[in-house]
Amino acid sequence: MRVLAVQSKRIEEFLRSLANIHGLAALKAIGPEEGFDRPMRRLMEHFPEFIPKVPEHPSAEETLFEFLSAQERKAYDEMQAVERSALWLMFISSVLGEAWLAQDSRTRAWKMFVLKNQVLHMLMPNGWVAPVNAPPPPVTLTPFWQAIERLESQTHRARRCKNPDCPAPFFFVNRKGQEYCSDDCRKPARAASKRRWWTQYGTTWTKNRSRRSRKRGRKTG
Repeated sequence: MRVLAVQSKRIEEFLRSLANIHGLAALKAIGPEEGFDRPMRRLMEHFPEFIPKVPEHPSAEETLFEFLSAQERKAYDEMQAVERSALWLMFISSVLGEAWLAQDSRTRAWKMFVLKNQVLHMLMPNGWVAPVNAPPPPVTLTPFWQAIERLESQTHRARRCKNPDCPAPFFFVNRKGQEYCSDDCRKPARAASKRRWWTQYGTTWTKNRSRRSRKRGRKTG
């Protein structure tokens, strides 16, 4: 059981890290320039067991090209294999983020279907067609696919941190009612709550405290 718990924690760490790359939104912000894949490469180095080998075939690239500008498509043609893998993972990160933020079960189910379909489209060999009554394709046995299935089973725990300044807002809740990914993100909310309380009740609280202190002073005197 402990081994399974450690594996689940590792899988969730990978999913959280992948979601927090911010996918193609991050690429659009910095452009397809040198070093665009640096955050994804760090993730690939930290979680090597989850990184899939992406086969190069036109049908899969067509899916990716739908989300890229003409300039980005041209840059893709000149990329090395590791850069292309990073770009694919950025694309998957975007789709994963949409599934993560789905507000209701119906939307989550649909977004997860889209995510799994895109992953299969990305990883299956060119021209592969599922035969009738065939077993699941080999890709479904990989750690990367297992991570996707982990997200599907835990979407009820997938949240976005309520701290608007959180640099890595995607996380999994560990207790009921958890709204922040860490104590550091919860501290500003606590401080703001205390300020609101003090503004509303501080004067009354101070007067009552002074009154109680005077009463105790008279009794001891």
